[in-house]
Amino acid sequence: MEGFEDLYVTDLMNIDSGTWNIPLIEGFIVEDDVNAIIRTPLLISMVLDTSHLKMKGNWNILWQLNIPPRLCTFFWILCRGCLPIRLNLQACGCDIVHPC
Repeated sequence: MEGFEDLYVTDLMNIDSGTWNIPLIEGFIVEDDVNAIIRTPLLISMVLDTSHLKMKGNWNILWQLNIPPRLCTFFWILCRGCLPIRLNLQACGCDIVHPC
């Protein structure tokens, strides 16, 4: 859609109130999708959480290893505590349903 190339998901949110920007969403998204979006809960604290970006360390060593880039990325995410495991998700306020 022309004119929306630079639109981000956060542009569809009212960060201050923790709600969706419904008039904007209704302006260019079909009704079924609008309803699905509006039913999606917003975790604003996760959107604004940048604490994982402030971890100290010399990450250049990791990126210079002779291993596939996907492994470097995995280790970087793991070391920074950003892997979406149950403990990390619960710390962000996500309800975890136990499979058994």
